Order: sequence, then structure tokens, then C-alpha cells
Amino acid sequence: TALSVSLAIVFLYFILGPIEIYYSNFGEFSFVTKDYLPEFILAFFVITALLIMILILFDGRVFKVICTLLFSVLICSYTQYMFMNNGLMNPDGGLKSASQVGNFALITLIVWIVLIAVIYFISIVLKNNWNKMVICVSALLVVMQLMAIISLIVSNIGREKDYYWMSGRDEFKIASDENIIVLIPDSFGREVLDEILDKYPDAMDLFSDFTYYNNADSVYTRSHYSLIHMFTGEEVDYSLDRYKWTKQSFEKDKPKQFFSVLKDNGYKIKLYSQEILYEEFVQDYFDNVEEVNVHVMHGYLFETLLKMSTYRYVPYYLKDRYSVTMEGMEEIYKYEGVAPSWLNTDFYERMNEEGITIDESIQNGLFVSHFCGTHRPYINDENMNKTENDEVPRVDSYRGAVKILEDYLFKLKELDEYDDSTIIIMGDHSTGGKSPVLLIKHKNEKHEKMEINDKETTYDDFIPTIINEIGGDYKEFGERVW
Repeated sequence: TALSVSLAIVFLYFILGPIEIYYSNFGEFSFVTKDYLPEFILAFFVITALLIMILILFDGRVFKVICTLLFSVLICSYTQYMFMNNGLMNPDGGLKSASQVGNFALITLIVWIVLIAVIYFISIVLKNNWNKMVICVSALLVVMQLMAIISLIVSNIGREKDYYWMSGRDEFKIASDENIIVLIPDSFGREVLDEILDKYPDAMDLFSDFTYYNNADSVYTRSHYSLIHMFTGEEVDYSLDRYKWTKQSFEKDKPKQFFSVLKDNGYKIKLYSQEILYEEFVQDYFDNVEEVNVHVMHGYLFETLLKMSTYRYVPYYLKDRYSVTMEGMEEIYKYEGVAPSWLNTDFYERMNEEGITIDESIQNGLFVSHFCGTHRPYINDENMNKTENDEVPRVDSYRGAVKILEDYLFKLKELDEYDDSTIIIMGDHSTGGKSPVLLIKHKNEKHEKMEINDKETTYDDFIPTIINEIGGDYKEFGERVW
């Protein structure tokens, strides 16, 4: 009994959890099996042995109570993961706390209490047959977990991990002749802009040369889907995982033709984003994709994967202790090189330190920068001073994101490249929705004040708009342009 229940519960947390998390996020993680699995296998044997040694110190009723408690945790953990982990994600990408799921957190806690009570009751009723039941059920769960692991391994045979990334080394360099500059503050939606203008009515005064499309539709509500859709025009196939769908999207004729037209017209195309875009698929499209050496911080990797695994199995009231942020995930790796700037504070600091400069080796360029914008974490105020997360009202942090855009435009004007550039400012989506801010200033466009265009438009029009900006026949790619 001690062996079976110890083996089953440690296997769930230390083997099944980390392996499922790894393969479910294969393309997102920059580490391989040998970087994490040996440590978890060692921990599995050590902790299982320790549990058994502790259990055999007791006998009789105390032994039965402890084994019953461990078995209860095993069953409750498995039930939590299989049936009670719904709606964990906030619209802005953060994980929900117990207070955000309302009564559901209490309901799941009640389920835990009831299951523990029922299991304890059954242990009393079955008496001498209780140990046999614990052994059989624990063994069955281990077999089921092993089958799940084998299925994952078999389905991922042949998948290789190449270490490429979007280099951010030249993020603030533009071309010497023609420039199309696309700035994408994450989650910059119309509802956020309205909130900013309520407190800061003059926040958009410096965008007088732009046209504001106040009826734009980003099509998708998540950064990955939105960005890939923009550059390929492909609809999301939800029957495929993100890795396979991304690969399939870039293999279609439309993106191949789109990028070919740009390159035939002498354009370099650079995308600066830390969103996982599976760079091995796009190295022939974007000119800043490079191989990169990745150093894995093994201790932090073990700690992070264990937290992620535990998060799956504990009730809502304990999940906050085990949540992992995207910023925390980045601590696992040390890259040799300069990454694109994601955090507003990093983007703003680099922009001011390096300035925006002209790269004389590039004649024409499409430059796309995707940064935190109005997405969490909220670690800046309205003047882009660094703050603790949520230290200031979020609307002030939002206003800081607009200041980044303002200062970017100022630097283009100082460089005498503002008028000659096409500049697009667009949220990749809104906060949990598809109503992004979309602003565009065409080359040499001037207004007394910002114009409003209320026609319906979607991000399906991104590709034809870019083609139209370089003087190409956009009708080969779509019916509308911005």
C-alpha cells in the first residue's frame, strides 16, 4: 500500500505533469528533454523512497490514516486536473486567482472536502479490503499516466527543436530610403483608448496626421493568432496545435507571394517580437531571424516546471502560490544576443539610449515592433517612470504606452524621416476582444487634426495595405486597403 500510493502521487506531480507541460508547449520552450527530465526522474525516485520510509515508521491505524490521506490527495488532484480547471486564463493573458472565478473556487474546494470524506468513509466500510482497493486504483492511475506519456512521445517523434529567435539587435534602426513602420502595443484596444482619453483628453493630440479606424476588427483575441494571421492571411485551424498551424500557414501560397513581392522591391522585413512564432518556419521570410545559443538555468527550470505541474492539480485557493508568469519563464534561459524589447520600460529605455538611426545598408524596409503596450505587467506610470506592478492606476500605465508612441514619432521627426515614412499603429487585439486601436499615416500625409474613418475593416487587410504602400497591385491579395 505504501509503495503504490507513494508511487502514484509522486508520479503524477513529478513525471506526468512536467512531461505533459513540455510537449503541450514544445514550440514555446527553448529547452529539450535532457534539460529537465533526468532531474525529475531522480526526484521521483528519491521522494517516493522517502515517502515509503516515512510511512513504514507507522503501523496500524496511523498508517491507514496517512495512506488514506495521501490516496485522497491523489484522487482529488487527478479530479481537479481532469474536470475542474476551467477558465484559468484572464483576457489579458494573466492567470485567474480564486477571487476572480467566484463561486467556482468554493465549489471545487467543497468537491475536495466531499471526496476526502467519501474516501475516508469507504476506507472504514471496506476495512481489510481497503488496502487492496488503494493498490488497484493507484496502479490503474499509474498505468493510465504511462499510456498518456507514451502517446505524447509517439505523437512527437520526429519533431526537432532548432534554436532560432527574432534578434532585437537593430530594433531601432530604419532604412535609408523607404520605410514602413508598424508599432504594435499589445492589447491596445478601443476601450483602453477611451479610458485613456477620459483622464488624459490631449493624449492623442500628437497623432493629428493619422487616420483612426474606429471600427477595426483584429479577427483574433490572442497575440500569436493575430500576428500570424496578419502576415499570412490564414484563418486559425483550431483542430491543430499552434506549432502545426503556424507551420502550415507559412507554407501557403499567399504569404510566400506577399514576402516575395516585398523582397523583389528591395525591402528588408524585420519583426521584433518576443511572442513565440516558431522562428524555424519563418527564417526565410524575416531578415532578423538568427540562430541563437541558449543556456538553460537547470535549477530554475526544475522549480518552474514543478510549480506549473503543481498548479494543475491543486484547488483554486492554492493556485496563486504556483502560478508562473511569462516574465518568470524567461528567467529559465540565458541567450547570447540582444532580444526584442518586450516590457514598456525596456523598450523606452533602449529607444532613448540608442535613438532611432538610419541603417545605410538597408534601402527599403518593413519594420514591425510588438511590445507590451497596455498588456500586463503594469510597471510604468504615465511618464514612463518605472513602478512596481500595479503600483499606479492602470490608466496611467496605459498612458505611458502612448508616450512611447509619441516619443518614437518625435525621434523620427528629429531624424527628418517622419514625413517620408508610412507609420501604422495597431493593437494586436483588444483586452480580451477584437476591437483594436488602428491608426495609419501614409507617406507625406498631413492633417490639421486626426481623421476618423468608421468603415468596417479587419486585419485581413494588412497584407493588401502593405502591398499598396509599396506601389504593388493589392487586389491580388484582398479587396480593401487602409
